[in-house]
Amino acid sequence: MDHAKTWQKERQKMSPEKIMDKPNIFTAKNLLERPNEIPTVILQPNGKLKLNPDILPPDSEQKDMEFDMVVDFGLTLKHLQEPVPVNERIISNQPHLTILGLRDPDVISQMSKITEIANDPAKNPDNPQDRKEYRNNLKQIYQKIAYALKEKIGDDETAILAPKNGGKFVKEIAEKILTGENIQWFGYRMSRIQKKDGGLMVGTIFDENNPDLSKAKKLVFFDDCMASFISCKATLEMIKSDLVEKGVEINTDCCFSRCTTQYAGNHV
Repeated sequence: MDHAKTWQKERQKMSPEKIMDKPNIFTAKNLLERPNEIPTVILQPNGKLKLNPDILPPDSEQKDMEFDMVVDFGLTLKHLQEPVPVNERIISNQPHLTILGLRDPDVISQMSKITEIANDPAKNPDNPQDRKEYRNNLKQIYQKIAYALKEKIGDDETAILAPKNGGKFVKEIAEKILTGENIQWFGYRMSRIQKKDGGLMVGTIFDENNPDLSKAKKLVFFDDCMASFISCKATLEMIKSDLVEKGVEINTDCCFSRCTTQYAGNHV
């Protein structure tokens, strides 16, 4: 099945206001450029963005939150919710996709242990011992990814983007391996936002004193797992909007402990 074509057919049935060909990115800087648009976000006196309550469900937890950037995907990611047919699933490494779990015996073993722990009804994530066992195996996987990444980075100026909360544990492990004056970490937190029309948005809050992404030669998105793809997609859109404005092209790598086939195959 061609999910993109299926989605195009579904789009034809939608009302014009629900159709969005690409994500809309809102920042304090570009908000004044949209005078005729129904406001998705509202600029606050402190320069932060708040969501328009009219586009949110009544019980939304994000209605009072303030963000530095909001990415509105509308319904453009709907086709990615479809199951991937067996014959389209990735079972080997690709030119631009390296899966350590397909070639590294240690990673294969650790991933099997993590799956076993997660599926064991006798295990409880609230139990300190069970949680420690799970994280110890995950730690070794992150270390493997970090060493592979370090070899690829070399001496190039690199910025690593690891969104909280999942990226916090990633950073704790990886920053002990990814050392050097050429490597900087870009800190931020993302919130997934469900609109009342079924569309998706992501609100982002940036850390203070982050490095200038345009000064790097390589960028790395490093997260714990990619189950919904939303944080990765929003990060890539954030990077693109920043660098296109500055006329800069940079190589970007994406790293995860786990990733579902449809997102890896279509996007990474």
